[in-house]
Amino acid sequence: MREFWRRWHISLSTWFREYVYIPLGGNRKGKARTYLNLFIVFLVTGIWHGAAYTFVLWGIYFGIFMVAERLFLGKWLDKNPVKPVNWLYTQLVVLFGWVLFRAKDVPTALSYVKEMFSPCTNGDMIWNYLSLYTCVAFVVAVLACGFVQRGLRKLLERFKVTNCAYVLETCLEAGIIVSSVFMLASGSYNPFIYFQF
Repeated sequence: MREFWRRWHISLSTWFREYVYIPLGGNRKGKARTYLNLFIVFLVTGIWHGAAYTFVLWGIYFGIFMVAERLFLGKWLDKNPVKPVNWLYTQLVVLFGWVLFRAKDVPTALSYVKEMFSPCTNGDMIWNYLSLYTCVAFVVAVLACGFVQRGLRKLLERFKVTNCAYVLETCLEAGIIVSSVFMLASGSYNPFIYFQF
């Protein structure tokens, strides 16, 4: 989670570090105070996103993980030789956090989590939501993942592929960005999330 919050919403994370965490004393006043400061920062981040219990719980949730990583979990994750476990940990923590973030209330969030682990509860199998478009998007997303890209780059370097391959890769990436922007622009009404606050 430390790595995730360094990379996700960098401007927001930087603002809270500079204007909340450091003024509280940061990590200069001992371990216990550092843990409390981290927890306060994430609690305030949750409250900043909206006046709902779900946002407060979202902040507390991430605050707990940040403190746990400072206490013991981070050391274990750093030493863990099976890096896909670290990736899975990050994915699960973030996905559950987004459930809290997007749910209208706590019972809805709990219901959603329950549905995540029992896809047949209401007869709505995951297959009902799959289309050719979502399958293609899923395959492209997996191929664009970091660990796949690292392996592909090593493979290209091993076979001494010419610069032409890198030009094609850049064109493909540019095409994906342009098509993503067009899809967002032509999609359904999607107001800026912070207008509701």
